Amino acid sequence: MSKYVVLCVDDEKMVLSSIRQQLRANFGDDLIVEVAESGEEALVLIQELEAQQLEVPVMICDQIMPGMKGDRVIIETYKKNPKTLSVLLTGHADAASVGNIVNQSSLFRYIS
Repeated sequence: MSKYVVLCVDDEKMVLSSIRQQLRANFGDDLIVEVAESGEEALVLIQELEAQQLEVPVMICDQIMPGMKGDRVIIETYKKNPKTLSVLLTGHADAASVGNIVNQSSLFRYIS
């Protein structure tokens, strides 16, 4: 069975730890969970995973982060990997940010 990589992007280590723990508890060893603490780090990590011939079918991304915001990360990921399903995870996204993602990429889910 092939392994899948789920990428979680958030500037809060506690959130990343919690998501990683939940995904591992539910999917076990068939799932690789990678984390990035910034949008810039996430985009570099995606390139590194591609170089290893690993795909990222799902990315869970926070909106409010220092530097690159989540909507920009999702749009940049979509440009290079349109098959990656993106989940925006935030309680602080404004309508403009969500609209930006919907208009320029393919947002799979929005969880506030």
